[in-house]
Amino acid sequence: MFPLIETAAAFAAVMLVVSLFVSALVQAIQSALGLRASGLHDMLVSLIHNYAILQGESLSDDEKKAFVAAVVTHPLLHTLPPKTVAGAKVSRPIEYLDQDDLIDLVKTEISQPTPRGRAVLKAVIDVERFTAFVERWYETVGATSSQRFKLKMRRLTLLVSCLLVITFNFDGIRLIGDLHRDETQRDALTHEIKEIQRTSEQLSGEHGEHGEHGEHGDAAKAPRAPEPALRELTEELRRTSRILEGSGLGAGWQSSYIVGRWSLALREPRDRAAGERAPTRRELLGDTLLWLVGIVFSCVMLSLGAPFWATTLGSLVNLTNAVQKAKSGPANDPPKSVVRGKVPSGPESDRSPV
Repeated sequence: MFPLIETAAAFAAVMLVVSLFVSALVQAIQSALGLRASGLHDMLVSLIHNYAILQGESLSDDEKKAFVAAVVTHPLLHTLPPKTVAGAKVSRPIEYLDQDDLIDLVKTEISQPTPRGRAVLKAVIDVERFTAFVERWYETVGATSSQRFKLKMRRLTLLVSCLLVITFNFDGIRLIGDLHRDETQRDALTHEIKEIQRTSEQLSGEHGEHGEHGEHGDAAKAPRAPEPALRELTEELRRTSRILEGSGLGAGWQSSYIVGRWSLALREPRDRAAGERAPTRRELLGDTLLWLVGIVFSCVMLSLGAPFWATTLGSLVNLTNAVQKAKSGPANDPPKSVVRGKVPSGPESDRSPV
């Protein structure tokens, strides 16, 4: 029973290490594509579209986009002068906007004789009605947009996980079998669990739940880490990756079991070593199907995300400690000093009755 718990903990540690790489890739892709800012943009377009319908107004797509651009690129929302995106005429948009800030910006800009003010005035005719509409519906529209963003991030995480699994031939089922059979591999990973957990906590502290926050509320609580911190975390990931390199887990195509089986099946009899037997077609088919199941299993497991595996690993470590304590507990119990039917020795026994 105890080796099963150790195997589960070692497997969770490996999945956490790989999930950290997946999360880092997802975060990089999200930042490069501006997915969080895009989600805020779509939410504001939906908001102004619904407001115009309730007011009996008709806004074109260009007028909606002009209103959103006037809001998200407003200088007051940038701590530094907003940078211009290459090839675009607007400043880089923000990723989070509070509803009170939106109302204040509209009230400020609607009377200004500028292109920004005219774009706001075209979309918002009655400021008081717009304020009442935002106060009533902003949270609901924002939550709906946040759900769409999270779904998009989950799909991106699944895609990155599949690409990583196929690139490195990461067979989760065979990994479990290897860890269960090889006590040396389990021990090597067990000794690194604290380091893996520390790295996971550092990454979680800097980036929240690895880019899976919604674009409202949570974005304000998870600011982007400064460059020195990012460099330190990158170095932590490099050190942690050496755990997999030195554990002999057999990840990769060249050392994989399935490649060896196919290579043996296609090898000429004269090229085989003494005693080697080529697998039959049925055996080769079974090995291939099991390998495909292991690849799909790895994709699904990695798509659960690093927070899931961090929690799972912590639970398994606590369970392992509890089992070890239960096994060593009875042997370490102190002997009882008083036994029924006997007088205890010591100072108390030297006292004479009065």
